[in-house]
Amino acid sequence: KDAGILITPTSNDVNPAIAKARKAGIYVIALDTVPTYADATLALAGLHRMQQRHGEALTLLVEFLERDPYSFDGLVALGELLLELERPEDAAVAFQRVLRFDPSHVGAVFHQGTLLAGQKRYREAMACFRKVAELEPQGEFARRAFREARAVQKRVEGDDSGGEA
Repeated sequence: KDAGILITPTSNDVNPAIAKARKAGIYVIALDTVPTYADATLALAGLHRMQQRHGEALTLLVEFLERDPYSFDGLVALGELLLELERPEDAAVAFQRVLRFDPSHVGAVFHQGTLLAGQKRYREAMACFRKVAELEPQGEFARRAFREARAVQKRVEGDDSGGEA
């Protein structure tokens, strides 16, 4: 079955994420390097998300975080998935867990900003977006933060409910 592409070495059959990918019918492309269990697992979870297979992505991320509860990238991936599943409170917990240990984690800071903006806590949201731009001025999160900051500014200008400016 043509489920997608996971880039990982074909020689590493002991990796549980590769076994799950093959079982799901995902093509495996050989690379010269052997990614870690984390790399392969997060790639597979991302692939499931892109294919709208949220239940499989959630299961994979939860299992992964049981093995490595301090994986910042795993926690951010879980938070992003929870946002897609319209569970912002649970997503906030994942992002806060990262920020408690690494207050400069660009992905967690960015998503914290989007959550704050959704709560009309605009000043705090803007601070997050500025921090993202300072931490990674040329990166994808900085570009997304700029777009979010413009959207927040428009909301502030049109907000009649007294949201924090």
